[in-house]
Amino acid sequence: MASIGNPPRKYTLMVDTGSPDTWIMGGGCQSKACSAHRLYDSKDSSTSILLPGEFRMTYASGEIKGRHIKDVFRFQETTNHKRQTEDEGVRLTFGQLAAPPMPFQKKYRWYPFDGVLGLGLPEVEDTAKSPRLKSVTFIDKILRKSANTNEGDLQRLNKNGGEFSLYFSKGQQSKQLESQLIIGPADRQLYVAPLKYVYVDRPASFWSTRMSSLSLGAKSFCRAKDVCQIVFDTGSTLISGPEAMVDALLSQIKVNADCDGINDLPTLEMTIGGPTSTASTAHKLKIELTPEDYVARIPVKNSSAEACFIGIVPHKLPAEMGSIWTLGSRFHQKYYTVFDPARLRVGIALAA
Repeated sequence: MASIGNPPRKYTLMVDTGSPDTWIMGGGCQSKACSAHRLYDSKDSSTSILLPGEFRMTYASGEIKGRHIKDVFRFQETTNHKRQTEDEGVRLTFGQLAAPPMPFQKKYRWYPFDGVLGLGLPEVEDTAKSPRLKSVTFIDKILRKSANTNEGDLQRLNKNGGEFSLYFSKGQQSKQLESQLIIGPADRQLYVAPLKYVYVDRPASFWSTRMSSLSLGAKSFCRAKDVCQIVFDTGSTLISGPEAMVDALLSQIKVNADCDGINDLPTLEMTIGGPTSTASTAHKLKIELTPEDYVARIPVKNSSAEACFIGIVPHKLPAEMGSIWTLGSRFHQKYYTVFDPARLRVGIALAA
């Protein structure tokens, strides 16, 4: 949940570490899908600024575009809800869309979010020190932080090295905490120590690191010659990988629609991290996903039963991007993740 504008209005935003761009549906949306969401209108905010040019960004499933806006975002509650100052938030640029974007158009009405908060790394040219930005993103604010900033949320970040972290709810489990974005130091109540870091392998435009091995039981699917990468992408739900590798992996595991036999499936193991151009002595980290982690359960309509399917799917990214595997929310429900833009690293620990 975030507040935008002045007077502040609350919106539910999906946190997306796979993209640096932020967007929200605009007040002029005429689609029926928009009727179930809170809509942002720059005319209702005294702190909004209409920027020149059109907001544009591209997902794997299509392009979105809209008006280019700058306004104040606030990620914490304040006592004065009538008149808040700019100092209590952070100014970001984002897209105000006139209609649900193509990647979400068919199902936007049913999604529990009004827009997307982009927490991905900005695009780069030659090195991490020369970011080429399409917008002034939240990560850009951290990388260009000033010790004298008067933006409240950035002051909290600056005092704690610029880290933020994510805790994902595990769904319908009893006594389960809600999903949370933590700005500042990691919340030790939300993870089980130790917290270990892997370093981002740049140049890249993702929170990504090397994956030296991927195995399912005794079968290996990513060897040194494959030059595999993993991307921490909270904007995705499932785990995805190159089509040929995923097809080979799925041929080794079967799950019945009625969820019978899930506990007999093997564990998926990954070895990630290791030395990079900016961290020559970095260590590798082994992570595991059990069948309960990579098999998705969905309720059967008008029934107390559940249906199951394997939450690992192929993608069709360009071959020149290499062997990329994406870890979506199924991974993040098991692992608490800390993102450190200044040091270009990701901390990983079992979620509490």
